[in-house]
Amino acid sequence: MNDQYNENGENRQEEPERVYIPYPPNPGSEPVPGGGFGTTALIFSILSVLLSGCLAPISIVLSILSFVWLRRYREAGGDARGSSVAAALLAGLGIVFAVLTVILIAVAFITKDPNSIYGYLYQLEA
Repeated sequence: MNDQYNENGENRQEEPERVYIPYPPNPGSEPVPGGGFGTTALIFSILSVLLSGCLAPISIVLSILSFVWLRRYREAGGDARGSSVAAALLAGLGIVFAVLTVILIAVAFITKDPNSIYGYLYQLEA
């Protein structure tokens, strides 16, 4: 009879069986599909825009590499939002700016205009 009561004289209640419930994983802890490919494409496209004024051939190569990495990103299951859209737009701008730079340099050398932006380059060559 003493087993039913605790020290205060109250009825002893049995504790319910403890059940282990695992915590859900953190929202950012699971790996992103195509994780590093999108970031690499964005970095290449930013570099292509930055280098398009002075190193046009390297800019075009970086833009093409950016498109290659974007393709790998989409094949790996990455979505076409955010950084991948920005990478595609910047890679396209890098190609356009590089082509415009090459055209401006070619026109400056063909016309031999000393007052043009690239006329100074022609004067250095002569």
